[in-house]
Amino acid sequence: MDGHLRLSAQERKTCLKTWRAARAARRALILLLLAEGRSYRSIRAGTLASPTLIRSVKRDFVAGGLGQALRTEEAPTAVPSWLLIVVR
Repeated sequence: MDGHLRLSAQERKTCLKTWRAARAARRALILLLLAEGRSYRSIRAGTLASPTLIRSVKRDFVAGGLGQALRTEEAPTAVPSWLLIVVR
């Protein structure tokens, strides 16, 4: 067995959807790789993360520590003004 797998297009979509849904895990992995001194390029290659996500994780950690970087703290949700009018 050579370790090569074949995934159908649907199986690949399901895998990517599952991976992307684990937001805190992705952000934690990026943070760990940044802490090891890995370059953005190697992090992108290994995690399929965009440069924007990598920058966001780094910026959030510097600004607010681990809780903000992993986004474990609930951010207040803004309610659009048009929704308030519709509810009334």
